Amino acid sequence: MKANRRRRPNEQGWIEVMRRFDGAGTTAVEATLRRATAALGLAPSRRVDNGPPRNLPAALDNRPMTSISSQILVEAVLRFDRMTFQDRERLAEEIHARQPNLFFSVLVLQRYGATLEQIEVVLNLLLVFYEAMKISGRAWPIISEDVQERCLRRISARVRFIEGMTQQQQVQATSAAIADHPEQQLLAFVFGKFKEHHLLGIETETQKMLMLAALNLVECIAETAPRTTK
Repeated sequence: MKANRRRRPNEQGWIEVMRRFDGAGTTAVEATLRRATAALGLAPSRRVDNGPPRNLPAALDNRPMTSISSQILVEAVLRFDRMTFQDRERLAEEIHARQPNLFFSVLVLQRYGATLEQIEVVLNLLLVFYEAMKISGRAWPIISEDVQERCLRRISARVRFIEGMTQQQQVQATSAAIADHPEQQLLAFVFGKFKEHHLLGIETETQKMLMLAALNLVECIAETAPRTTK
């Protein structure tokens, strides 16, 4: 007789959160995601290249200014680590109210076959990033579906580029991508968490969508970051 899998702590809580908010907003973001990936023909790559990695497609621009410094990100991570599940649930509800499209871009991953454990990796990234945005004291505009789609088209080319690379090539390519990005701390944090959870290698369509969703959080935050005036 097959034993029932024991639920992880907070798992049922997140299931209820996703059920409560899943709906038209998630469907709209799913349509955006499908349009952007279909336009680039993101089928699994079969390229295996043992040569030196070529440069990744360029980041959104060469702005030297970063909105989320390493100090802000560290503070956000510390605050997140101290949160109870109820605190995290309230923060998720706040994101749903103030940045709904970012929230739905994580929620939609269940429609691509991602497990709750995998979705939670991306959701936790969003919670940390949103907390960092609050700590920064800047006011981000509501990130629209148009912004999400524009950013997604840009990063989809990068995700497609690294498919089929060896592990060493992926490390070199991601290091180059981080160095060229205006939100280096956020991007490095994404790659670090994906490596920690063994999601860095893109071997399935689900893993590809997880990577796209996480990278697009960073891209959208960078794209819409309020610019400071001197």
